[in-house]
Amino acid sequence: VELSTGLLQDALLAQGLSTDEATEMATHWLPALTKKTFALIEFLPTKELEKMAKLRVYPVPGRIHRVFMLFMSTDNNHSCNSPLVRSPAMVLSREGCAIVEWGGMECF
Repeated sequence: VELSTGLLQDALLAQGLSTDEATEMATHWLPALTKKTFALIEFLPTKELEKMAKLRVYPVPGRIHRVFMLFMSTDNNHSCNSPLVRSPAMVLSREGCAIVEWGGMECF
């Protein structure tokens, strides 16, 4: 996918991040994502992320929301079967104690 700020922002919002969180994550990762013409992006499901990187917080919060992006910058336009942006998720409620974690990793 040829990446634009708007496309990445939409994808992050669809992962359930708030507008501010999506903006922060996009601002952080966009330079790495745009090193080449295209970027292949996949969001790791929370259950898979939990298997690889357990998060333990005490006292236990009412809500935990984790967004982890795997990506590869490339000069080749790859055809993908699934769209980057799926139907919008509900933004995690921020009432009470809630933890939001976002991150990513470049794959070579």
